[in-house]
Amino acid sequence: MLEEIRNNLNNPDKLEELYRTNKNEFRLAFLNNDFPSSNPDLLSFWKIRLNYNRDDVVIPTQKKSDFLPLIITCLITGILINLTNFSDSIGRISYYMKFISIIIFVMFSIYYLWTNEKLTKKNLIYVGLVSLVSGLYIFFLPFKESSHSVLLAYMHLPVLIWFLFGLLFSEFDYKKNAINYIKFNGDMLILIAVFLMTGIILSVVSIQMFAVMGIHLEQYLIDYIAFWAVAVSPIIASYIIGNHKSITNKLAPAFARIFTPIVLIDLVVSLFIIIYKGLEIYQNRDFLLIFNIMLIVVMAIILFSFSEVREFKRKGINELFLTAIIIVALIIDLIALSAISYRLMEFGLSPNKITVLVTNILIFFNLVLLLRDLFKLDFRNSDISIIFRTISSYSVLYIIWLIVVVFAFPFIFGMK
Repeated sequence: MLEEIRNNLNNPDKLEELYRTNKNEFRLAFLNNDFPSSNPDLLSFWKIRLNYNRDDVVIPTQKKSDFLPLIITCLITGILINLTNFSDSIGRISYYMKFISIIIFVMFSIYYLWTNEKLTKKNLIYVGLVSLVSGLYIFFLPFKESSHSVLLAYMHLPVLIWFLFGLLFSEFDYKKNAINYIKFNGDMLILIAVFLMTGIILSVVSIQMFAVMGIHLEQYLIDYIAFWAVAVSPIIASYIIGNHKSITNKLAPAFARIFTPIVLIDLVVSLFIIIYKGLEIYQNRDFLLIFNIMLIVVMAIILFSFSEVREFKRKGINELFLTAIIIVALIIDLIALSAISYRLMEFGLSPNKITVLVTNILIFFNLVLLLRDLFKLDFRNSDISIIFRTISSYSVLYIIWLIVVVFAFPFIFGMK
């Protein structure tokens, strides 16, 4: 509904149609968000109309039935996550590395489809196929801690599944709705962080309280609660997003505004560290790995920041921060690429080096395209939608690369 309103702000007939289709949802979306428009009189009219007479609008309240999908999916997730506690024949490390992402995908998909009334045959078949193919493949893939190509497959499978759920979320029109999925994930990550931090604080307090009585809860919490809490946190976050939109509508933009300048400062400091350390990034593998992880995190924050943008004002502060972040990230990415290329020539090919190299190349060109779109916004009066189209289209390249790493790398490198 929110996206439909944004796309039709200057179309009074369509707005009226949207309002009559679902008055409650229209009112909540319209009054809880700020909408730019070349027709401010129309916005004023709708705000007056929606606030003037609420007799025909029933404010949605939390239904008891809303808890049913939450409770059922969380309980089943807990049982599946804790299977290693009921059987000594199941290795905990291999079980979590192989199946935790698939368990979360299945249960979260069921919860999402159930609560959004999308439990259609097509969607269930899709969830079943993704789960079956991923589960069988990862089950028969040998667990070798010494095999870099196999470990890369384990590490990248959760990211691939995240993209595959995005297809379900966007109703298989990823190019059109990818930006909404990114925003949804940004909102969800904020709530997950709050939920897990609260859980950690409560756990520490409980451990200390019971320790006074001679009862030690540490191992019990780790064995039965910790992994369960992590696994169900996306479901709980999604529940909050679905039932308390007013919270996330205000929380996420605030986080985006706060963290954008912090990320810029962090990147500038990191660039000075690279310059100060000189050639160490070329020699120190761990140093290079940390900077690559930082680039991935920065890329995610940039995409989330764009998803929270309603409209760029010319030379607005948000645009200037994002432009500066992209420029500094490009410089760091170029240094990282040169370091990876040097290590390839010096030490030869390996699954890790190729993965890092290609990932950095993808991030580099993604940043270049976003910088190009920002230039168009500044000097060619383009619309913010060009950035959304770039993000959506480029996501396909990430999906293709993830498929290669997960399903091809172990065989290309002979499980080494």
